[in-house]
Amino acid sequence: MRGWKGLLGMLALAAALLLTAQTAPAAGLFTGPGGGKPEGPTEILADRLVNHPAEKYAQFIGSVKATQSNFSITADELRVYYEGDLFSPQGGSAATQITRIVALGRVHVDSAQYRADADRLEYTPATDVLVLTGENAQVTSGQSFISGSKITLNRRDGQAVAESGPTTRVKARLHPEDKVQEKEKKEGQ
Repeated sequence: MRGWKGLLGMLALAAALLLTAQTAPAAGLFTGPGGGKPEGPTEILADRLVNHPAEKYAQFIGSVKATQSNFSITADELRVYYEGDLFSPQGGSAATQITRIVALGRVHVDSAQYRADADRLEYTPATDVLVLTGENAQVTSGQSFISGSKITLNRRDGQAVAESGPTTRVKARLHPEDKVQEKEKKEGQ
């Protein structure tokens, strides 16, 4: 009987995270610059899911892929930190809010605007800021890219800050053609 309760709890956790990702500010991770409402449901696939209620996070482990619309994150591990109770006696999750998302190990982000690779990604929904870290962290848009040991992307205003590390320097390659092509695409719509 205990095994069924654990399984039901995990299913409730997954449902709560999917519902929360659609209604809480964390949905900004899966929207375009400037935040806003998410486009469609969020799906998270992993080999294993472990809820840590005392520490207030859910841990997705092994070949993790989180997808919503045209935005995806793949990593070895994804931790979703939250406030509130995922498992209330009434089974509700309306009071749950995602406060932080951390992706660890071989992190790859793919969106319509950019691609990114890092050892670690941390996203804070309240500020709509992504922080990528690792000796070879890189963000690519078209043929342009920036790399460094720490890259901070503010999704609300588009500001990016790259920092060097002990063994690497910041590197940027900017192709003006990317902006021209982007402008032509917008004018053609």
